Amino acid sequence: MSSRKNFYRLIKEYTVLERRRSHGTIKRRQSKDAAAEGVTTTGVEIDSESSIEKEAGANRDTSDDESSRPSDSLQEQESKKQETKAVLIGAEKMKEGEVGFGVVLYYAKEASYQIAATIIVLFLLAQGCLVSTSLWLKHWIKVSKEPEDNEPLSLSMFLGVYALLTLAYVLLYMVITWLGLAVARIRASERIHSHLLEKVLRLPMAFFDTTPVGRIINRFSSDIFAVDLRIPSKLIEICLFGVSVTSTLLLIVFTTPSFIMILPFLLMGYWFVEKCFLSVSRTLARIYAVSKSPVYQHFHESLGGVSTMRAMRIQERFIEKNAAMVDRMSNNFLSNMGSRRWLDVQLRVLSTIVLLCTALLAVLQRDSVDPSLVGLTLSFALTITEEVTTLVRNFCDLQDWNGSSSTQT
Repeated sequence: MSSRKNFYRLIKEYTVLERRRSHGTIKRRQSKDAAAEGVTTTGVEIDSESSIEKEAGANRDTSDDESSRPSDSLQEQESKKQETKAVLIGAEKMKEGEVGFGVVLYYAKEASYQIAATIIVLFLLAQGCLVSTSLWLKHWIKVSKEPEDNEPLSLSMFLGVYALLTLAYVLLYMVITWLGLAVARIRASERIHSHLLEKVLRLPMAFFDTTPVGRIINRFSSDIFAVDLRIPSKLIEICLFGVSVTSTLLLIVFTTPSFIMILPFLLMGYWFVEKCFLSVSRTLARIYAVSKSPVYQHFHESLGGVSTMRAMRIQERFIEKNAAMVDRMSNNFLSNMGSRRWLDVQLRVLSTIVLLCTALLAVLQRDSVDPSLVGLTLSFALTITEEVTTLVRNFCDLQDWNGSSSTQT
């Protein structure tokens, strides 16, 4: 501390001396001009001297104050120096926190906003056709049980409407698959790959000197693979199961209105489970993505120096190092899979509670509820377990892959 205080004082005194010298040169010029004009500059000199002395005193005070700062500021300065220290190969950075909705918007932009909006509308229409087929069957059963006072509707009419709704559902999903996987996916993959390649080719040579080749290969292999195949399929599945779960919950609320009092608590339970799982799964996925780069880099270096390894007879050391890196990568992958099994158990418990509440409310309101509508609601509630589990899992997978794909090099 004493040496640092003396250093600060030395710097301040040097600054004061430089100012005095500059003021001296200015005064000499002024004195020459005043002598030529017959004007004295005594008052100016006195004022300048006094101002210099005041500045010197103030600088000494500030130097004392700065030297008496706590050791925390010194530690911060040391840490900043360590951060700005140049290194030969920079460590691979891993993003922290959740992936924002801007990543999905960027993918939708590359795939075209019009196509994305069209796919969402087609999903809603397809789900409407699916629910309409079940509602039409319920109406068919209800009409068949009523007394035949009037002329009953023909069988061909019931079958025709049912076939028409089913055909519309199938055609809509064919169009969705074509737009989502054959048009939007290829367009987005091509544009994202072109942007990435263009940015990499325009980088300065210093980037390639400090970035291993395996890290760049990882960006163009696993990350582009996620953009090409995984992310589009997960987005389509999220839309599919999201619309399906929403329609099921609306049908349950329409059948048993008292279920709306339980729905907020169930949604809070799903949200809590999703947050707990996502905070762990996202980090594990990013660690797994980062652990791939050393494997690629080590393998690339081993191929380049295989003759030297054989000459030095150190093959075993490189084999053991490669096996250790692969084991570390596999452990990260298995940890992620273990967290998913925990998610499945929690979601199945919550979905079973939804089914239990629906059945209990239907029994309690059996006098005021249509039995055929109750049967339809229970049949939809039985599928909500798999639908909610798949929806949350796909959403978390999308967050994981988006996070690992956006990991900075």
